[in-house]
Amino acid sequence: MVGEEGGNVYVTLKNGNEFVAQVIWTDQVMDIAIIKIASNNLITLELGNSDTVNLGEEIYMVSNPNGYDFNQKIQTGIISEINKTYKIVNEDNSATYIEDVIKINSNIEASQTGSPILNSSGELLGITSSKLNSVIPINRVKNIIQRLEQDGEFKEAYLGISGFDYDVIKYLNLGVEIESGVYIEQIFENSPCIDVINSGDIIRATDNNQITKMQQLTEYLYTKNPGDKIILNIIRGTEEIEQEIILGEK
Repeated sequence: MVGEEGGNVYVTLKNGNEFVAQVIWTDQVMDIAIIKIASNNLITLELGNSDTVNLGEEIYMVSNPNGYDFNQKIQTGIISEINKTYKIVNEDNSATYIEDVIKINSNIEASQTGSPILNSSGELLGITSSKLNSVIPINRVKNIIQRLEQDGEFKEAYLGISGFDYDVIKYLNLGVEIESGVYIEQIFENSPCIDVINSGDIIRATDNNQITKMQQLTEYLYTKNPGDKIILNIIRGTEEIEQEIILGEK
């Protein structure tokens, strides 16, 4: 992992140019980060749409398994599984669930973590993670990248909840059944949702945008700023209600 937000890392390009890069954003659970270097006119990859990938679709992994030697390697493969959910057990025995990752038909070695996965058009579909032996879809961070391009900075809005969608909750012994939406398991102590929503509520929509997965909610929050107001459409028992939340800062 590249370290904490606000820290620095070193980047060396294939032409030998070296840069000190700033860590703009990280997600320790997903094992992914966004860093920024001060340079112009670099060749960049076009971002694809990881929501539209198909089973059996041909992909290309560009890696640098020998590190400083720049011994680039290209592997071809196919997408073998989509919408995969992983359970990560933390040191305190709590569990974190990572949803909707992409599997390819080859193992991802530790030295290949951070490699781009491209489609046949050369568009970036995701970034490899040996921790998950999977691909983190590029749509996870696309909203953050767009905000950085537009505003020059990104401040992450905070809702302060943990929850599960249908794909996860069916594996848990909670005695809860939902057909759609996000089941709220926990409200954190510093959450702006305290005394507004409850554990056991089901979020069906945000600002009238239907929510079917926890990741959808996370990606929507990436489009918002701390201090913004959002409306959560909630099912509480047999009652359907709307609650206004003023987002905090993560």
